[in-house]
Amino acid sequence: MQIHAAHGYLLGQFLTPHTNRRDDEYGGGIDNRMRIVREVFQAIRHRVGEDYPILLKINGTDMLPPFRRGATTADMIRVAKVLQEEGLDAVEVSRGIYESWPANILGHYRGYIRANVTEGAGVELPSYRRMAMLALGPLMERAAERLAPGGEGFNLPQAEQFTAQLDIPVISVGGFHTRSGMEAALNSGRCDAVSAARAFIANPYLFQHIQTPLLGAPVCGYCNGCVARHGGSPIDCYSAEIHAQKELMLTTSRGDQQPLTPPMKKASS
Repeated sequence: MQIHAAHGYLLGQFLTPHTNRRDDEYGGGIDNRMRIVREVFQAIRHRVGEDYPILLKINGTDMLPPFRRGATTADMIRVAKVLQEEGLDAVEVSRGIYESWPANILGHYRGYIRANVTEGAGVELPSYRRMAMLALGPLMERAAERLAPGGEGFNLPQAEQFTAQLDIPVISVGGFHTRSGMEAALNSGRCDAVSAARAFIANPYLFQHIQTPLLGAPVCGYCNGCVARHGGSPIDCYSAEIHAQKELMLTTSRGDQQPLTPPMKKASS
């Protein structure tokens, strides 16, 4: 079971000073801001017992723009250490909240905003906001490409700080899709395990193919088309080339260790 306290969802909003402006026992310093996370953890532990694994997903950095106060890595490590003392089994380190876009989805962004406001959750926005986003979209996407290009293991700088101060396993998410990248993260001791999301959308057999490569298997290009359409369209790969490779794999090899080749066209008589 994983408690999600990252990405600006409810529990994460309590941890981030920018979104938590309370002046009661749930606001202020990090010990107060983490209070609800502790209470949720304690309630779950009481319900499931001591031998049931409970994980925590948390930001290593909020990566908010200037003048918006995010939680620091030290704050988040403090949360993990307190919960470790109370019986937490592992922590997964991610990054960013909705107001820190594109920092929460590092990668590529061409066409992201148009896809979001026409096919994703952005369709619910007021029309004036959609029009503004469409007008400014290309400029915003070019800026995002320069400011948040991503790369494999982009949360490792924060994850290794957790690893150095915790006794429980630390899991790092963030752009992992190759065996070499995963092994480098683990062998260096920067984290204890890695996780992936977008890479599995492109290739549902990723785990199998990391162990035994399949020639021609689809590889996520981190175009963020899947994220852009979240909330309005099915979760799938929206890169035409990679989606075609995925469909070919699913309809021919089904993940078997055979090279993927397009089916032969039947000759016309």
